[in-house]
Amino acid sequence: MDRSDTDSDTDREEIEPVPLATCICQRSGFDQQARLDNRSSHPDCSDACCQQGWESSADGACQSDDCEFVAQCGGD
Repeated sequence: MDRSDTDSDTDREEIEPVPLATCICQRSGFDQQARLDNRSSHPDCSDACCQQGWESSADGACQSDDCEFVAQCGGD
């Protein structure tokens, strides 16, 4: 007997990753929140995303008080 496993392949659901937006962010001053730079126009880019990107980047994305950095936003 020859068995085919074609049915097992149809049971699998393929999950496609949602692409992340690359957002330009700024941080001014040691105690300031990170904020979105005006050059970022993607709808997933926001001040909240910049702040989250800053906080999750191991003590900040740059070593100075005033800096620009890139955050990956969206894909939730």
